[in-house]
Amino acid sequence: SGIIQLLARSQGLSIPRDSGDQEAFIELQILANDYQALDIVYWPGHTGILLDSGTLLHATAHTLSCIVEPLEAVIERAGDVSSVRRLFS
Repeated sequence: SGIIQLLARSQGLSIPRDSGDQEAFIELQILANDYQALDIVYWPGHTGILLDSGTLLHATAHTLSCIVEPLEAVIERAGDVSSVRRLFS
């Protein structure tokens, strides 16, 4: 969620710090067949940003680092996403 907040700030946008608050704050929800780069993917307590429709950049406790990996690999570990939101066009 910190990565997302910093990216938003770099674009002159102010959003909440915590992932759950961000998810509630960003109104535009995206359907699975419309994912695109810069969409924000949320799970309870976790978030990442899509680099393309199937590749996620996120900070993970799994490797204790920021990594790029297939969205499907994260879903396999973390479970289904709670939502995907679009803040950046």
